[in-house]
Amino acid sequence: MLKLDNIRQNPPGGDVAHSLRREGVEAIKLKKTDEQPETPAACQATQELFTHMPGAITKLTKDYTIIDANELMIKASGFRYQDLIGKKCYEILGDGEICRDCLVQQAFTSGRPESGARLKYDKAGQPIYGKQTVIPVKDRQGNVGYVFEIITDITQEVSLERENLQILMDIVTSMAHLIESRDPSTRTHSTNVQHIAVSIGEILGLSDDELKELSFAAILHDIGKIGVPESILNKPGRLTEAEFSVIRRHPQIGYDTLKHICRLKNVSEAIRDHHEHYDGQGYPNGRKSGELSLNARILAVADVFEALTSDRVYRKAMSIEQALGIIRAGSRRQFDPIVVDALLAAVDKE
Repeated sequence: MLKLDNIRQNPPGGDVAHSLRREGVEAIKLKKTDEQPETPAACQATQELFTHMPGAITKLTKDYTIIDANELMIKASGFRYQDLIGKKCYEILGDGEICRDCLVQQAFTSGRPESGARLKYDKAGQPIYGKQTVIPVKDRQGNVGYVFEIITDITQEVSLERENLQILMDIVTSMAHLIESRDPSTRTHSTNVQHIAVSIGEILGLSDDELKELSFAAILHDIGKIGVPESILNKPGRLTEAEFSVIRRHPQIGYDTLKHICRLKNVSEAIRDHHEHYDGQGYPNGRKSGELSLNARILAVADVFEALTSDRVYRKAMSIEQALGIIRAGSRRQFDPIVVDALLAAVDKE
């Protein structure tokens, strides 16, 4: 079993595929078949790769056999070089079986570099994250003769990214609480919408990263109300048309507030569009289904459902059954029917 904790990036090499193309390895053309000796150019390229590229590197045939390895791979595997050669890569890198969604297999099939993330645990149970990159090398006929598999340790980078994400989430939550403090009747609205939206996203099979982005959008969906006077937000009666036109600006204000934060680009677009309708009759821009992100369509349903089932200064909360009836009636007009069905499933689940 590969000891990923023995793999360290030394020195940092940037994007592996890009660096490999820079070294000319991807363009290697073999004069002879894979069973025959390599050309001097191929041998030199392999040596350059093993010497200068970061990470643990193996050279593999189509049947996953290791035919060469660099020093870092030898150290990480725990085998002597002569014992490592001839073994299958999944005996060293996996659990004794060919990996699901195997990148080596994909690279041989596509003829293009493939990359992905790997997760292992050390003896103390701590996660170790690795980046796996597989680079195919072709013969003169364009057939892949062998591949280089490169594993680099990205645990520190992942940990730093998670810390930064948590800091961002804390800032986002504080901003949401600041907005809600201006309107006592909606003090828990954003956190409730967040819960509903994430529940819908889980039903729809969103990935962990997609759920995090949806969660950000949900907690911040009303950030644009920072530009709405409190006299309008807290008005106990019906709004005038002029007052409602001011309210209608908040999705655009929210978008303009966040669009320059790179990490929140998609979030800002979902916030801008969360009052748009499936049929194009919403605001602020009259966008319709095909122009709306999935997050925007989820927020549209979650926002209305939460509002209907909560007390407001101008009315009492509806029952869940009443609110679901209104949501169903708005399917294909105001709401995406797929998201409506996901909400129904999420309510049944709870």
